[in-house]
Amino acid sequence: MAVGASGDQVLRLVVVRGLLPVVVGIGVGLVGAAALSGLLEAYLWGVTGTDAKTLGIAAVGILSVAALACWLPAREAAGVDPVATLAS
Repeated sequence: MAVGASGDQVLRLVVVRGLLPVVVGIGVGLVGAAALSGLLEAYLWGVTGTDAKTLGIAAVGILSVAALACWLPAREAAGVDPVATLAS
C-alpha cells in the first residue's frame, strides 16, 4: 500500500497467494486418493474409495478453512495505514 496498491489489491494478492498451494495440494490429494483407493476400501464402511460426494465435501471443507485463514490476516493488512507504519 505504501507504493500505491489499494486495500482491495492487497487483500486479493494475499488471498490468491495463500490459496494457490492449497488448491495444488487438494488436486494432488484427490489424484492420490483415486490412485490409492483400492488399498483404502478395506478400511471404509458405507462408502467407496472414490466416492465423489465424500471427496468433494472434504475438498470444499479444506478450501473453506484455508480461505478463512488467508482472508482474516489479509483483511487486517489491507486496513493498515501505510503512513503510520512507515513512520514507526
